[in-house]
Amino acid sequence: MISIEWLREDAVLAIRPQGPVEETDFASVASVVDPAISRHGRLEGLLVDARGFAGWDDTRALLTHMRFVDAHVANVARIAVVGDQWWLRAAPAMEPFHGTPIRHFAAAEEAAAKSWLLENPPVPATVTILPESEGALVGVHITGRLRDADYKKFQTEIMARLAVHGGRLVGE
Repeated sequence: MISIEWLREDAVLAIRPQGPVEETDFASVASVVDPAISRHGRLEGLLVDARGFAGWDDTRALLTHMRFVDAHVANVARIAVVGDQWWLRAAPAMEPFHGTPIRHFAAAEEAAAKSWLLENPPVPATVTILPESEGALVGVHITGRLRDADYKKFQTEIMARLAVHGGRLVGE
């Protein structure tokens, strides 16, 4: 079973597995997470309290978990993992693969994990067309991590400039 609690409505979610996780648990989590992501484009934070985690019920549950993470991690601004299991210390090493900041907190540091998620909002991505841009030659300054919605907005602007000025994307 996985219990779910909003720490900040539609923005920061805490999930707490208790005992062995079952395949059906991820449908329950998705029924809460997916509508919030649809409304806002992402979750600002996710607290994974692994103190009660006792593995997976079976191989299907493990595979469902892996698919769930792969499908959702890009839509989470940052993740705090709480627990004293030795293998949780490796969670931040996954950050380069997912591009999502991940921090590990010891079980006694749950308050610090919540603080990191709630009190320090992530810096939003920005895409700025540089003033030196001219015609189809466009200079761009990007900060933060572009999400799908950020990229689509950027792509729309670039394609509009190319249409007006008859340019093309390098690599076409």
